[in-house]
Amino acid sequence: MATLFFADNTVLVNFGHIDRMDLLARILNGRGRWCATVASECSRSSRVDGLAALRQAPTIFGSPWFPDTPVERLDVLVFRDRLAGPGDAPHAHLGEAETIALMTRRNVSGFLVTDDHGAARSRPIAVFGSSAPTTCCALPAESA
Repeated sequence: MATLFFADNTVLVNFGHIDRMDLLARILNGRGRWCATVASECSRSSRVDGLAALRQAPTIFGSPWFPDTPVERLDVLVFRDRLAGPGDAPHAHLGEAETIALMTRRNVSGFLVTDDHGAARSRPIAVFGSSAPTTCCALPAESA
């Protein structure tokens, strides 16, 4: 199975700001995927001035992955609670939590590209490495 790449919305917004979704598409080379929450966040972000390039994201990431089982949905809530801090909005970290839950439950061989350092350190995700201050790459510990 091909190694897949999941991104959180902040990573997508960063590519949108520099209008280089074409570069992201080339880097991912057909291996980009996203969860439903990130797809929804990206759609909202694409309506912000200067981020129209984000409208290309569905062609890069395909159909969003949804948590389909009760166990996946419960894992999303558990991971979100682990990532959240005091005072965080109810939906903060939800995209990262949903991605981690889906990758973990479905034994996906891949990377989560995120600026969320808590998500990058979250179990069962092990940090894979990045020197960029705003982007961390992580992959499931089983694949490391």
